[in-house]
Amino acid sequence: MADSTQSLSAHDVALRSTYLQAHVQQHHLIRPWVRGQHGAKLHDYDFSDPFDLSKVNAEIRAVCKGLGLSRHSPTDDEKNPDLGMPLEDLEAWMKAGIFNDIDFAAADFEKYMKEFKDARRFYRFFRSHFEPIINAERLRIEVWPYIERRLRSVEWYAMLLSRGEIDRDTAQALCAYDDFRLVGRLELAAQAVYRSLTKAMHWFSGFSPTELRKWAGTDGPGARCRVHEGFPAWAFPSALAAAFVDGHLVDTSPKLDYHPPTQQELIDFAANDSELQIASQMILTGIGYCDVMIQLP
Repeated sequence: MADSTQSLSAHDVALRSTYLQAHVQQHHLIRPWVRGQHGAKLHDYDFSDPFDLSKVNAEIRAVCKGLGLSRHSPTDDEKNPDLGMPLEDLEAWMKAGIFNDIDFAAADFEKYMKEFKDARRFYRFFRSHFEPIINAERLRIEVWPYIERRLRSVEWYAMLLSRGEIDRDTAQALCAYDDFRLVGRLELAAQAVYRSLTKAMHWFSGFSPTELRKWAGTDGPGARCRVHEGFPAWAFPSALAAAFVDGHLVDTSPKLDYHPPTQQELIDFAANDSELQIASQMILTGIGYCDVMIQLP
C-alpha cells in the first residue's frame, strides 16, 4: 500500500477502498436510539411489555375492553365445546365487554343468563358482537410493541425539532413516513386496534395521528394502509411531493458508530485477513477464486 505522503495510483486507490470497506463492515456498530437518550422529552407511556398491565394508562384502559382477560382461541367450538374458552372466562368477557354499566347495565347480565341458560349459548346468539371485542385483546398483544416504536419515533423527531436540527415540516414528514412503514406491516384488523389506541393517547403537539392527517391535508384515505411500493400521496402535503419523490426528505439510513483506522492499522488489518486478500485480488484482477495466490501470515 502506498505511503500516506505520496499520491495514490489507481491500483492503490482501489485497494485501499476495498480494504476500508471491509474494515467498516467488520468494525462498525449500529446503535439504535432509545427513548430518553440525549435528554429527549418523554411521553408518559410505557408500551414495552404488553403483559404488564400496571403500566397501562387510564385512557388506554378505557379503550381496551377486557384488558388482560383470556385470549383463548377459539372462543367457541360448537362441535367440541371443551376446545373453546372456559365458561368462567367467557362470562368475564361478557361483563367487561357488554354488561359494564356503560354499554349495558351490569345487573342485566344475570337476566340474560337465565334466559339463555349459560354463557356459551348467549355468546353464540351474539357472536358477531362479542368476537370482535375478544379478538381486539388478542390483537392488542401484537400492536403493543408497534405503539412503543411510534413513541420512540415521535420523541426522536421532536428532539431534533427542539434542537433546530430539522424544521417542523421535516419532523412531521419523517414521523408520517415511519407511521406508514410501521402500520403497513399489520393486518387490517390489527391496524384498527392500533389506530383506536393511538387516537386515545396524548402526543406531543403536531405528532398525533389526527394532527398528522390534518397537516397532510387529508382526513380519510389514511384509515388503512398496506406497504407495497412507494409512499402514499395522501400522507403528506402536496407541496412536499418533490422532496418525497427524490428521497432526500426521508433518508433514514442507520447511523454507524465507527472510528476510521490509521494508515498503519489499515495495513495491519489487510495483511492479516486472508479472505479479504482473496476478494481484493479477484476484484482488482478479475481472476477466479481458484487462481488466487496469497501468502498466509
